[in-house]
Amino acid sequence: MAEGLAPHAAKQQQEKTAKAPHTVKQQQEKTAEVPRTAKQQEEKMAKAPRTAKQQQEKTAEAPRAAKQQQEKTAKAPRTAKQQQAKTAEAPRAAKQQQKKMAKAPHTAKQQQEKTAEAPYIAKQQQEKTKGALHARLRTIDH
Repeated sequence: MAEGLAPHAAKQQQEKTAKAPHTVKQQQEKTAEVPRTAKQQEEKMAKAPRTAKQQQEKTAEAPRAAKQQQEKTAKAPRTAKQQQAKTAEAPRAAKQQQKKMAKAPHTAKQQQEKTAEAPYIAKQQQEKTKGALHARLRTIDH
């Protein structure tokens, strides 16, 4: 029976020997990887205090954030009420806008008349100014 195992064991040994270069190469790659892994670990450790500080700041900030959230929640009913009032106001605002738009042609006509009268008003103003200057000069002479 031992004779039957010997060829099998020899075959396994032969396969192991054939795989040896591959195994050696894998081992070499692993060994080459060690400095990089060590460097990564070193960087991680260097960042640790900063990460801890950030975590500490975050933890210190938590009560303030919670308070802000609480205030926001407390304001919610008031905000909802304001929104409701705004919504209730909308039809009135729309009606006012409608009235404004209805008056627009009249307002435009008034503006047009005003613009048409402008040269006449300017002439009157000029005559008024001229008259005032003339009256002033007479007062100064006498």
